[in-house]
Amino acid sequence: MVQELLKITNLTIRLEKKIILDKVNLKLKKGEIHALLGPNGSGKTTLAQVLMGLPPYKIVRGTIIFKGRNITKFTPEKRSKLGLGLVFQNPPTIKGVTLNSLIQEIASNKKQKPEFFSEKTITNLKTREINLGFSGGEKKISELYQVVCLNPELVILDEIDSGLDIERLQQMIHFIKNKFSNRQRAFLIITHREDILKYLNPSMTHILLDGKIICSSKDWLAIWKTIKKYGYEKCKTCPQKIC
Repeated sequence: MVQELLKITNLTIRLEKKIILDKVNLKLKKGEIHALLGPNGSGKTTLAQVLMGLPPYKIVRGTIIFKGRNITKFTPEKRSKLGLGLVFQNPPTIKGVTLNSLIQEIASNKKQKPEFFSEKTITNLKTREINLGFSGGEKKISELYQVVCLNPELVILDEIDSGLDIERLQQMIHFIKNKFSNRQRAFLIITHREDILKYLNPSMTHILLDGKIICSSKDWLAIWKTIKKYGYEKCKTCPQKIC
């Protein structure tokens, strides 16, 4: 039996006095692609940031096990070194630092040669300051490039398809498949769109609503059709809690 790469158990998260994730349970094995769907404000990005150990969230109860280790209290840096990688929905601008120099620094910290790619998009970004004047698509490619060089075993994609047209999205998917899929990594994809689900074909899809995972299914298309026709509220009344 393949051991879970990631196991989240009864994870409850508070921001100030408000509970924003409530008893979340999720298991993900190596090589799997899981999708996380839900309306704005349901807690999807919060879960991604909590998995990376980012502030200002408070863990009330529950555990995060990654590669058999309890990382619930690990720093973001320690989680990254262990093999977690997050592609942000809105990556920050870093003035005075070129993408090329950042990749060199990442490689130096990991004691390996920097991994450079010949794709035209990446080549055009290397000498520019990170995300300064980048288009939405260029920001996402830049983020993916950085995460590739971190060599993670679990990649969290937080709405990388947001604001992208089909051409840019296809370019992004090609990059992901070309650089990630043949290495048996696992993915957790946060999205609002059908296109990326169609291209990556997740093995499991979850619905996060009001901070709780209330529905899970191996059939992402059935879930998507239900949401498209009835909205997320339908998942609340599903007696089997599965679409």
